[in-house]
Amino acid sequence: MCKLRGADCTVTWRASKHSSYPKNLAPSDCPDAGLEHSEDAGSPTRLSLASSESHLLCHAMSHEIRSQGLGVYFDIIEIPMSKFLSEKCVPPSFSLGIAALTPLGQNVKLAATFPTVQSSIRNCWELATFSQLPASAMPQIFFTASILDVLFQRSNSQSNCVKLTARDMLLTETYKWVAIAAGSQFAVHKSAAENSGISCERAKDIAYATWCKAKNMVFTNIAANTSFRLGLSLLLFGTILPPSGTDGSDGFEDASYAIHEGICRLQMLCIQARARLRNSDIQARTDTPLVGMSRPGEKPHLLQSLPREARKNVAELIAAFEWLVEISQSVAIALFPRRSFAVTPSIGNFNSSSSFLADEAAQRPNLKRAENQKDLGSMDDAIITQVKANTQPVVVLWTRGFPDHLLNSAILESGSLVILMWKSLAQLVLATRKFWVDDADYTDVYRHLNTMIMLIEKWRKAFGNIDHDTAISLQLVTTDLRRSAIFCATDGDLAILIFYEISCQLRKRLSDQPQSPKNSLHERLELTSHYRDSQRLTSAMQISYLATPNLGVSSPGIQGKAGLKASIGDVRAHPHPTMVVQAYKLAVRGLAEEIRSSVNIADTKRMSELLTGLDRCLRELEGLKSTLIMYPDTEWGGETVNFP
Repeated sequence: MCKLRGADCTVTWRASKHSSYPKNLAPSDCPDAGLEHSEDAGSPTRLSLASSESHLLCHAMSHEIRSQGLGVYFDIIEIPMSKFLSEKCVPPSFSLGIAALTPLGQNVKLAATFPTVQSSIRNCWELATFSQLPASAMPQIFFTASILDVLFQRSNSQSNCVKLTARDMLLTETYKWVAIAAGSQFAVHKSAAENSGISCERAKDIAYATWCKAKNMVFTNIAANTSFRLGLSLLLFGTILPPSGTDGSDGFEDASYAIHEGICRLQMLCIQARARLRNSDIQARTDTPLVGMSRPGEKPHLLQSLPREARKNVAELIAAFEWLVEISQSVAIALFPRRSFAVTPSIGNFNSSSSFLADEAAQRPNLKRAENQKDLGSMDDAIITQVKANTQPVVVLWTRGFPDHLLNSAILESGSLVILMWKSLAQLVLATRKFWVDDADYTDVYRHLNTMIMLIEKWRKAFGNIDHDTAISLQLVTTDLRRSAIFCATDGDLAILIFYEISCQLRKRLSDQPQSPKNSLHERLELTSHYRDSQRLTSAMQISYLATPNLGVSSPGIQGKAGLKASIGDVRAHPHPTMVVQAYKLAVRGLAEEIRSSVNIADTKRMSELLTGLDRCLRELEGLKSTLIMYPDTEWGGETVNFP
């Protein structure tokens, strides 16, 4: 048992699961042996790959392959995720998110620290030698984690000048390989593939080798349990589509464990960092796992020496990671409802009795709110207020040619509402799990059901409805905004499709039970049945329309028209590829069932639209199969993974 985390020891679990790992390099063989080493007993170490993978890794280690993987990572994962952790998308109480790096780096106390950390990342990632990346390219999310580690991880950060250690270099290299593996899961076709001479089979080999390299580095360095950087590496690694390896290991279990462990660690680190930050005004004696004890006569810790405004910016960085944890946790629970978490998720309380949601409940009697519930959490309340202030739907803004800055703000604000939908969806999943063990709280499920319905209503109003014409007009929008709009729409409609599936399972479960206190919940499900059916059809059709511009237009991304992203397409360029696959699979299921139920209806126009929509979704699934090297064959809700 880990005393620090209050959970089973991750190192022991990993050792028992992969006892066949090769031995670590001896200290004298380590290329970073000349660097100063951290006093942390859990310093990371390098790990050589198994011999069966070494020949693949040799090719994957080439500069060209590393450049390709990092280029795709920047374009598809880093840029959109950085936006959703910056202003307009983070809760309004924290206005900057990771954008607070800019003012924080201008502080005189950190004037030397920022360039040192940036230079270390650039050198390790060899960013200056990648022609496909702009000169200013920097992994902002990892850079944020690095700064947080400087401020909270080190017990000797008393100087304005930070001396990097071998530990720092290895954690930076670990995330670099996770980023390369994340980029390598996307197949690069057409001119880019021809220029590099990479065949489809070779791309699979490279994806497998880079995934194994990333896995080995992440899990070998897992003892660094006070590092934001390793927590972030675990989190990203868990979202990568795992390959079907030849070593008999369960890739999906590795990925599931990684995202679970990354969430738990980042939760813990954010809680400790925020507690340390609150006490930074008083230079009292503290002793936490993050920052050591301040003794009389010692210089104050670097964090304590920062002015108040700089500490506010540090709070913004912590808030961005808290937001990242909530997003990742909610998606993991809702996307894989049969996985079990060893600890209770810390998703903020959220219910449908907020005054902002009550307005809509009054206008729609059949969607009445649950009674006698607490008010909405202040963070979620502020998000709803912010979105409600935007009177023009996102779809209207892009079809009428509104200025880019207005469209960008509306998309990000709508995206924050999508995140609330996923939070509510995750809470509904957790509440309904108890039905399978006969320990259900009907009131709790009723509340989350109402919340989800209300959020769907609000998001529909904030984003608008997509049809064939509005989807075509999206081609006229700039590349970044088009990708952001598709990203937001896909995630929102996927949440609605999953909500439909959960509601159907819940309804069937209640129908099989004798009448009891469940009556009100069962009645609620019956009353909203038609509403959920219509929302499912709307989302399925919108997802099909999103594939329309994707069939004819591909955004070039930051590498230009001949870049790596040019052949992937906008819909498929998603930071979490499994979400896109599940969105189109559930859309196909919804449209197919709607067609079957409409066979006897003499409406040729409607039938034609449904068949066309189904065809678009099936075509897009074929496109996803060719784009995603390790295409996930599992259906939503079909995977079960338990942790110790």
